[in-house]
Amino acid sequence: DSAGGTSVPSQKVLNGKKIKKPDTPTKVGYTFTGWFVADDEWNFLAYTVTDDMTLTAGWAANTYVISFDVSGGKALADMNVTYDSAYVLPVPEKDNGVFLGWELGGKVFENGVYTKTENITLTAKWGVAVSTITFDVAGGSAVSPMKVNYGESYVLPKSQKSGYVFAGWVYNGEIFKDGTILSGDITLVARWEGLNDIFKFESSEEG
Repeated sequence: DSAGGTSVPSQKVLNGKKIKKPDTPTKVGYTFTGWFVADDEWNFLAYTVTDDMTLTAGWAANTYVISFDVSGGKALADMNVTYDSAYVLPVPEKDNGVFLGWELGGKVFENGVYTKTENITLTAKWGVAVSTITFDVAGGSAVSPMKVNYGESYVLPKSQKSGYVFAGWVYNGEIFKDGTILSGDITLVARWEGLNDIFKFESSEEG
């Protein structure tokens, strides 16, 4: 009985003779520890067979190492995990950082049961706890910088400029929306539309 390992054929043995030691079975995530009758390991060199019997494979779950790339956070010690056993990942710390989770190969890696057959390195993903938004008013009235906590809702202030209509704040060439999640300090630039540039065209029978 290979107990979940690769199959091992039965043997016919004459009464009082010894069993021929079979090829060692394999099992993903485990190391073979021997053949057993109940809790006693069978000694193929010494023991003889006097009746029909079943030998059961013994297995020890392998131990693997999880290392942590904290990406600028406070260092964490490696963690030993056992195959097919539950594990709980540590939570790292980083100044002005919000921990968003661990990644492996660009995918989220969470607490669970360890089913990999290798050592791995997890990488911490961070958000910025507090970001500062600075405003370049481009000739408009001054707007004070604002601080935003990670994930909180916020509304951007407006500037004023004589002869112009405020059209929003621009970041990297695009209008920046209220409540956008920040990953660091940024500077927004005011966009203005001149009042004298707005025309209304009407047609008439005369053309």
